[in-house]
Amino acid sequence: MILHFMQGKLLVIEGIDGAGKSTQIKFIKSVLESSGFKTIIFSYPDKNSDYGKIIHSSIEGNKALTIGEQFLLYILDMVKDTGSIKKALESGSIVIADRYFFSTIAYQGSVGFGVGKSVDIIKTLGLNMPSMVFYLDIPVEMAIKRKQLQKGEEKTDMFEKNAELLERARKQYISMADSKLLCDNWVFIDASLQAQEVSAKIKETLKTVTEGKK
Repeated sequence: MILHFMQGKLLVIEGIDGAGKSTQIKFIKSVLESSGFKTIIFSYPDKNSDYGKIIHSSIEGNKALTIGEQFLLYILDMVKDTGSIKKALESGSIVIADRYFFSTIAYQGSVGFGVGKSVDIIKTLGLNMPSMVFYLDIPVEMAIKRKQLQKGEEKTDMFEKNAELLERARKQYISMADSKLLCDNWVFIDASLQAQEVSAKIKETLKTVTEGKK
């Protein structure tokens, strides 16, 4: 039997590259669906969208973009899904976002795009606001090593290998979590722990998410 909320919930998983987001998203999906909830995943940047293709070309070093262009492309990649996410939420589904606009604030903010300006644009464009943000925190050195083991050092992209940028992005994430930026429910998780330990902490928090089911 598929269970639904009176109003769906948007769960966002955030963290710098190498924090283990993909592993935990699979876990969250499994936990919720085994409890009878319908889930839908949106991942950003979306490799299949026109915006996402330009973004990935830039990440791989094939196309130079200004900071403003980067920010707007990332946000437009999410704006395109606003209607689909809203519809899913209205149907009572749990939407899981693998990165959301917080990533854009953290990464583009770390190279000079102001937080206040970012928030104004996000609000103006009417993006759906999350019910909860899981922030997976990990030291930069450990994150880089994980990515190198996962992909091979020569295949890591411009973000995954840039320790200085990752450290600035991490600090921005921590600041957003502390100030509860654009969401009252930030969950700070130590992602340097073993994956099973991280999953256990997330599972405990998910109990509060599913209390609103019909």
